[in-house]
Amino acid sequence: MSAWALLDAMLPQLTADERDMLQQRFAHLTRQTWEKGSYLCHERQPFAQMVLIERGLIRSFYIDDDVEVNLRFLCDGSLAVPFAALAQAWIAPQSRLLATETLQCVTRVTGYVLPVHSLLDQVAFPEFERLRTEMAARHYVSMEQRLRMIQHQRAIERYRKFLAWMPTPIVQDMPSFHIASYLGITPEVLSRVKQQLKTEGH
Repeated sequence: MSAWALLDAMLPQLTADERDMLQQRFAHLTRQTWEKGSYLCHERQPFAQMVLIERGLIRSFYIDDDVEVNLRFLCDGSLAVPFAALAQAWIAPQSRLLATETLQCVTRVTGYVLPVHSLLDQVAFPEFERLRTEMAARHYVSMEQRLRMIQHQRAIERYRKFLAWMPTPIVQDMPSFHIASYLGITPEVLSRVKQQLKTEGH
């Protein structure tokens, strides 16, 4: 799928003029591949690119007391970028652009590289305003869902919700310790949850 087709699916509410401008902007992008385990950016390091995912899975995480804490999982049709750093740059354009999280490929990923400056320069790239708004909304909803899940739901309820959110083939390829970190539980607790669901016939 082309970069434009992925964005068109992400932004169905575009006007005809916005659609034409974005299609011209993304027409030249070529598909790239990142192998499993590859890093797209590192926490507290400068970054200049984001990835529009065609196929594959990327995790977002930060380090807390030498422990990796997973924040988000990004799959087909998502934009992989350290969003908090991007938002800070929108608020304070002169600030140095440093990643607030690390992005790593959990599986082999195919997608398209977009320059971050295209989302920062509202004068040169006014047609990206709709994309910026959509990214902000998706990020907020994702983080709000995870926060409410961790604060108010039992481990088995968290895992059930996770299974409802994520495509089954992706979950099957995902290491259990990554899932446990995202759900805010230990791998041992996740193992017991899986066994309970298996016993219940799920």
